[in-house]
Amino acid sequence: MDMDEKEKGKQKVLAMNEILGDTYRSYRKAKGLTQEKSAELAKVTTEYLCKFENGIYNARANTIVDLCNSVDITPTQLFSHYFSHTNQGMVDLISEACYKLSQKDQKLVLDFIERLTSKE
Repeated sequence: MDMDEKEKGKQKVLAMNEILGDTYRSYRKAKGLTQEKSAELAKVTTEYLCKFENGIYNARANTIVDLCNSVDITPTQLFSHYFSHTNQGMVDLISEACYKLSQKDQKLVLDFIERLTSKE
């Protein structure tokens, strides 16, 4: 992978983080929660939540679940805005990330996705 491809990959991740952060912020505000209260419910610091909402942090799966629980939504709902606008971009990002994983870890990712989608 040349530098141009790496830079494009980084830009895709940054765009995704910004969309996820904006989407989360909208749900949080719709619930009438402050950053402080939402952070407390999600078991993260207010600083972490602020950076997540601003697209700076790339949250881990378990943190995404905790954040979603704090505003009574599913991860699918959080990601739906991104998927609806850039579905192929997300598929590409997931594929690229999974390619770097061992087969065992790829299976874990697939199992996780299947569990998320079976909740709908």
